[in-house]
Amino acid sequence: MINSTDLARAAWRKSSFSDQQGGCVSVADLGAYCAVRDSKNTGIHFLVSQDSWTAFISWIRQGESTVLDTSKDAGARAGPSAHG
Repeated sequence: MINSTDLARAAWRKSSFSDQQGGCVSVADLGAYCAVRDSKNTGIHFLVSQDSWTAFISWIRQGESTVLDTSKDAGARAGPSAHG
């Protein structure tokens, strides 16, 4: 079970990719789980299994994703590609 003490002591790593406004995510390795949070709003996080996180990162590295542009001008235009 992961508790608030585990999260407070976690070694959070900030993503090497960020937008012009500094928006990015931080990730902490918690053994069987990874915790993910917004680097600017550190009070909210979610947990995923190591297997799920590894699959997600592999999916990103293989280019199976598109960038989500959430700027006011662009709107949310893209999401995960639909490869089937």
